[in-house]
Amino acid sequence: MKIRHIQRCLIVFAILTAVINNTFVSYSASGNSGSSSSSKAAESGPSRISKSKAKRIALKDAGLSSGEVEALRARRRERGKLTEVSFYKGIADGSYTNYLYYIKSASGKLKSKSANNVNVITKNAALHIGMAEAAIPQENYLSGIDIALDDSSGTLRYHVTFHGPSFVKYDDQVYSAKKFRYDFIIDAVSGAILTWDAFDG
Repeated sequence: MKIRHIQRCLIVFAILTAVINNTFVSYSASGNSGSSSSSKAAESGPSRISKSKAKRIALKDAGLSSGEVEALRARRRERGKLTEVSFYKGIADGSYTNYLYYIKSASGKLKSKSANNVNVITKNAALHIGMAEAAIPQENYLSGIDIALDDSSGTLRYHVTFHGPSFVKYDDQVYSAKKFRYDFIIDAVSGAILTWDAFDG
């Protein structure tokens, strides 16, 4: 009788243990699921306008299109609460108006804006600075000329690219050799060459 009683007690204990374990596993899974959902919600953060939309808002306010401006960029400020939009509109050779907008990222409403004139060297001057460094005497030797204004580094720069020959001197005669692609970054205010390189072809 004692053996049977002990066996019954062991069976009851095993059943209770299984029930308790199942309840704990179920509770843990449910808790993890809630935590995962909360984590995903936190990662997504509050809704905000895209950088592209912020650019459109600023351009519309200025009465300009993307094709009329240079160095158009947008970046987040104040932990994403504001979107800064900046661009340049040429008003004369070597002169630009810099537009700067701060737009509320959540609503798309304009917080502040400013417009200031800046004077720089001309694009043609930047091109000839690059040509002089590459020892190319005339523009008619060049092809694929591209000159773009940029301020992503915090300073105004020209990115100057063109294809042109290198020149070698032999018996007091100058000969053009194979073509290279020349890339220059030139300070748009001082005209100083910041970096340059030449690539085969």
